[in-house]
Amino acid sequence: MPMTLIKGNYRVVKAAPDGDSVRFYPDNPENWKKLPTRIHTNHSGGAQLRLDSIDALETHYHARVGSLGTQHQPLEYAHAAASEL
Repeated sequence: MPMTLIKGNYRVVKAAPDGDSVRFYPDNPENWKKLPTRIHTNHSGGAQLRLDSIDALETHYHARVGSLGTQHQPLEYAHAAASEL
């Protein structure tokens, strides 16, 4: 399988990564077009990368139904996973 190298950086300062994903910002956002799949980016051009074979508890998420606001799974373990990452 061919691979494509996209240079850039990960941003975690002033962000809220959990234990199984992190935001990646390419040096050149046009490089996203080289990939065979569509990439969903935020307003700054960063994409959330999920780590393969890792599933950590969520530190924050919004329920798809209702108006429950921000939810989380047991924070002791969720924050421990994020800190380890």
